[in-house]
Amino acid sequence: MTLYFRRIEPEYWLDDPPAWLDPDDVEGRQISDLSYRMKTNTISVYALPDAGASTLTRVCAAMVATRQRVEDITYFVFDDALLQRASVQIDKTVGATGDPAVDEWHRDLVRIAGTSLVRLARELRNCDALRTLKEDIESELVFALGTEKRYPHPPQIAAHLRKKALI
Repeated sequence: MTLYFRRIEPEYWLDDPPAWLDPDDVEGRQISDLSYRMKTNTISVYALPDAGASTLTRVCAAMVATRQRVEDITYFVFDDALLQRASVQIDKTVGATGDPAVDEWHRDLVRIAGTSLVRLARELRNCDALRTLKEDIESELVFALGTEKRYPHPPQIAAHLRKKALI
């Protein structure tokens, strides 16, 4: 069994569904979150070598390092059975986080049509695997940026870490 990681926007998934929404349906904003920046009918995920805290922290830190600021990461961890139920296929592709190991874990969910997108959103909404990583991102960034030199110092991230006297 393979576990997959998908970063999401928490406000689209954590709120209670509106009263008018049919229980078998999903919110439009959840579809929007999954399809954000979708240009080629693919959705980016990461195949995790394990579900340990250090692996999840490493993926989250790699994602934060590509952004303008340090922030909490909210994500789903789900298995390949969920993807089978949603009728979604997977291709191995190389990621672009700058962390070579995390980039190797990158996968694309491919051939995403409207029906499969709705099925995927429904499966994720019902899987009860939503998590947020708040702690450990900064310490992982200090390690990755300083000790291992995994990726170049993004100026905004380095400034944040300096301000907190972490580097």
